[in-house]
Amino acid sequence: MKIRQKLLLENLLKEKTLSLLNLEKEFDVSKKTLQNDFQELIDYLQMKGFSKVIEVKRGKVNFLGDEFLYEKISKEIEIHDFYIYRLSTSERVLMILAYLFLETNYITISYLCDRLYVSRSTINSDLIFVKEWCSKNKINLILKTKNGIKIEETNKIKRYYLVEILKMLSNLNKNNQSFYQNNEFYAQLFQGIDLTIIRAAIVNAEKRFHFNFSDEIYHELVIQIASLLFMPFEDKEVIKIDLNYKIEKKMAMQIIKDIKKELPIVSTKKLEQKIALYIKSATFHLQINKEQNQLPYIQLISQQLIKTVSNNANINFKWNKSLFTALIQHISGLFFRNKYNIVIQNPLKDKLIKEEPELYEAINLSKDILRNVIGKEISIDEISYLLIYFASAKNEALNTVKSSIPQILILCSTGQGTAQIVKNNLKKYFLFNIKGLIAEHQLNSINTENIDFIISTIPLISKVPHIQVNPMLRLKDIYAIYQLMFSLGFSPPINNIYLNQENQSDLAKQTFNLLIQYQKKEDEGILLEKLKKLISIYSDNKQNKGDIQYMLSELLTKDNIRLNVVAKDWKEAVIASGSILENNDIVEHRYVEAAIKNVMDLGPYIVVTKGVAIPHANSNLGVNKTAISLARLKTPVCFGNPDNDPVNYVFTLATVNSTSHLKALQDLVSLLDNEQFYDVIDKAISPDEIIKYIKNFEKTKGED
Repeated sequence: MKIRQKLLLENLLKEKTLSLLNLEKEFDVSKKTLQNDFQELIDYLQMKGFSKVIEVKRGKVNFLGDEFLYEKISKEIEIHDFYIYRLSTSERVLMILAYLFLETNYITISYLCDRLYVSRSTINSDLIFVKEWCSKNKINLILKTKNGIKIEETNKIKRYYLVEILKMLSNLNKNNQSFYQNNEFYAQLFQGIDLTIIRAAIVNAEKRFHFNFSDEIYHELVIQIASLLFMPFEDKEVIKIDLNYKIEKKMAMQIIKDIKKELPIVSTKKLEQKIALYIKSATFHLQINKEQNQLPYIQLISQQLIKTVSNNANINFKWNKSLFTALIQHISGLFFRNKYNIVIQNPLKDKLIKEEPELYEAINLSKDILRNVIGKEISIDEISYLLIYFASAKNEALNTVKSSIPQILILCSTGQGTAQIVKNNLKKYFLFNIKGLIAEHQLNSINTENIDFIISTIPLISKVPHIQVNPMLRLKDIYAIYQLMFSLGFSPPINNIYLNQENQSDLAKQTFNLLIQYQKKEDEGILLEKLKKLISIYSDNKQNKGDIQYMLSELLTKDNIRLNVVAKDWKEAVIASGSILENNDIVEHRYVEAAIKNVMDLGPYIVVTKGVAIPHANSNLGVNKTAISLARLKTPVCFGNPDNDPVNYVFTLATVNSTSHLKALQDLVSLLDNEQFYDVIDKAISPDEIIKYIKNFEKTKGED
């Protein structure tokens, strides 16, 4: 009996009636395959003495017995009886590989026949696929006529592939995850190791440290630990852990302590570190150290990914704070998993992709950003985890009562010049998507279906919500716009260019409180004074370095730009760009040296796009203030990045904390996708021309 057939029988005994249509979807097989399965079940039960207990009729499968017969069949066909199964070829091949990876000595064909309950000819046929698998994965498989077969690899390699094989075996039977966790096959594999002891130890650690593993991670952790105990560390095997993982370490120590109560295992530092490493990689609870070398780069590629997916999906995800934070954590995890050769799987990927095919395709088209980071292809499982974050951001936007960014028109009868003044003044205080600057006579010919309201400098009669303001936008106009937005269901964030995201959120809350507190007509004077004072306080926060997010033109000043820099190799290019900041007393020399060391240790990951490198280092290595420098090289140099070499432009980033540079970084990402920006840099005779272009970009972005 095949595993699927066993599960079908169990479901039938439990439910009494099953729908073939539902089973087709659940098991992802055809109706004909299911009918064959049930016919084989009928034949099998007849052989066991149970006749006429299953009926397949009109798209339904019915169990015809009573409770007594149900109990008798359930008892007769024991779930843990491994030998009753007729395994598929794929299942047998994976099981043979699992036996080989766990055995140090030769395994005979007779041994495999006994374990898998099949003939020698079947095993011989399966070994053809085993050889192909080993050849494809460069595994040393040895076959000797008299001795049998064995795999000759290090325990480290064996452990890695064993876990992967068991995951593949489990994935073949997604609807019966518990089968491989409990049956006799596992007992055969890990002889002398009771998996129930490991399971109990993990559950106890979850309770003690308030962790909740998913079922998939829990089962995988059981196998990871069992393989560590069964195949101990070799002397030359090195475990490199350079992250702060106190909770995971304590959990590992607790798990080992509980297992030692029941099993005669030897506790070693390597065992503790490896289990902690598995816990760290499995949970995704990577606590980002804001001073680590890679954080600015991770922020940069997170911005690039958001920008690219936004363009591919035609959905604006830019500056979604929760999405940005989630991507930083996931990409940090990607670095971590790549470093330690850890593979993740997402059991929900098929469902996610089916639900969000267009968004999945947008992320898939953007995956080269990450592939260039780690130097290899990004798996579907990794992409599907990214899909979770982007889908959540998309749903969050769709579920908002009103878009956080109103769609507006600006109307003025005196011409485009006055409308432009209104527009520029609005941008100082509000975040609007301005759809157009129009005259009054144009209003009737414009489709206003998607317009939330109109801001006009003249009295207006229109069905569209509207408000009249002074072109210079006085405080009473700001107050009136707030009132209109509240009435329409918007939460109006302030878009003062000197305020960071946290300040904007806090300022919006305080503005709400003032409007609620002083909503009577006679309180208008007090309200205006308090609003004026509040805006003044937050604008003054520009002087507080820890609270602001600088614009790109504030960090990349003309004093930080050098043109036609001569460098014979990448090291000299980094030194040249870094020295600009050093000479301006922005960084110390050790910061430049650390930026070079980063490339030597971690590779040319700083070459973020074609022709552009962004060196950086820890902020605690001699950074006096946040800034960016640009060295335009006279002759391009290669950093060793095959996709993006050679490099013409080196932007060195120095930041005093993890947030002050984010607004500038976002704008730099946008400019690096703009061919005109490169043209301006290439043709510039002086830094002033580059700065002028950047300031114009900052002034006009978001107008469309």
